[in-house]
Amino acid sequence: MQSNRSVSEQTDLIEYILKQIPSSLSVLYKQKLYEKGQFSFKSTLIKGDQALKPFAIKENNLVYEVQLMNKLDVGVYLDAASFRKWLLQDAHKLRVLNLFSYTCTLAVAAMKGGAQDVINVDSSRSALEIGKNNFRLNNLPINPRSFSKIRVHDFLKFAIKKKDLYDLIIIDPSPPPSSCKSTIEKFQYYQKIIIKCLPLLKPKSKLIVSSHQSIPEDDKNLHSLVLKEFPALSVIDQIPYPENYSAKTTKYYIYTYIPGTISEA
Repeated sequence: MQSNRSVSEQTDLIEYILKQIPSSLSVLYKQKLYEKGQFSFKSTLIKGDQALKPFAIKENNLVYEVQLMNKLDVGVYLDAASFRKWLLQDAHKLRVLNLFSYTCTLAVAAMKGGAQDVINVDSSRSALEIGKNNFRLNNLPINPRSFSKIRVHDFLKFAIKKKDLYDLIIIDPSPPPSSCKSTIEKFQYYQKIIIKCLPLLKPKSKLIVSSHQSIPEDDKNLHSLVLKEFPALSVIDQIPYPENYSAKTTKYYIYTYIPGTISEA
């Protein structure tokens, strides 16, 4: 479990969780810290043994590497489980661009779902290396060109120059920085990325955008701004939350792209 609060502040929650999963082998509490302008974390073992080495978990018959002790984020976001399931079912024969790919779990699901190709873009070399290992764990071929360590905005500039085209583009960045207070500021965080993605979309292709808003009204307003400012995009669906997942802060909106209704930047 992960939180901004210390262990002593979460006693009731920890006791509740232990009662809900009495057969668990171990329980690790991670506290997210922010000091001197930098994020860090503190791990506290609540129960069982420390998992010092990476190990694999299974989801929908796919395997992913997790690292509980070494990093704040363990390598797999559980709130994206339904998205990975969607890719398993709907990515057949698609050429996919996976932006902010992290450890490439979405790419694994897409490739296992029969995607023609997936290009993973992230600025973290270590995350992409774990992504390659996730491909190995699932017996997927590793093409070095499919793993690009580069800033997303820089990659998009190059892709536009090369006139690359995709059937599906995934925009799944970290939440907007804390400096983005208003809905407009949060929208502008996504707007810069979406503008550069439009020239890379084939007609009637799909754009999936994640939204990490803890306040439902903020999410609704952000989504409305996307539709207002980008007439070429129309929403066709929202990927449902995973079953039994209570933290409903991340949403994945599926848009379809119809060119000709907007001047593309």
